[in-house]
Amino acid sequence: MKTDLKEALRYMGVKGAPDPATLALAKQAEEEVNAHAKVRSVYKLFDINVSEEGGFVELAGTGVKLEGKHLSRHLRDCRRAYLLAATLGFEMEKRVNYLMNTRPALGVATDAMCTSALECALDDLCEDLQKQCGKKLKTRFFASLCFLVPLMYFTMGHMFGAPLPAFWEQLSNFALMQLLLT
Repeated sequence: MKTDLKEALRYMGVKGAPDPATLALAKQAEEEVNAHAKVRSVYKLFDINVSEEGGFVELAGTGVKLEGKHLSRHLRDCRRAYLLAATLGFEMEKRVNYLMNTRPALGVATDAMCTSALECALDDLCEDLQKQCGKKLKTRFFASLCFLVPLMYFTMGHMFGAPLPAFWEQLSNFALMQLLLT
């Protein structure tokens, strides 16, 4: 599976050149991702209505409004947009959780490598979509930001003592929310 070591190290908080132990940990994390991750993605092209003044983007015909001034500004000249969802799979999520509990340093490194792998997979998907439609696509960063913040809260909030709703404790709710936000 394609990953970006430099990006994974940045996600791990490494500044400058990594020491040999950190580099070895990142390589081990890359092996974990290669052994357990299975990229799956879906996408759909939507007509969109952009309201810069209101600060939202509406997916035409769905009633779904994505709020955000940065997002609406970013997509102001667009009339259609792809909505993407991707995952490395529940097996990978279970593996990261296991490592967080048994080998926290490797768990953090593996989580960072997962992010890198997913970014690489989405870059490849965007490149394929650009070839299909014959146009340059805007970066997906701002659109993904709308989903990233709640996803990070629900998946990693417990590490920082953030209160979570009671329904979140059930595994099926966890998986459903993660699917919806990724």
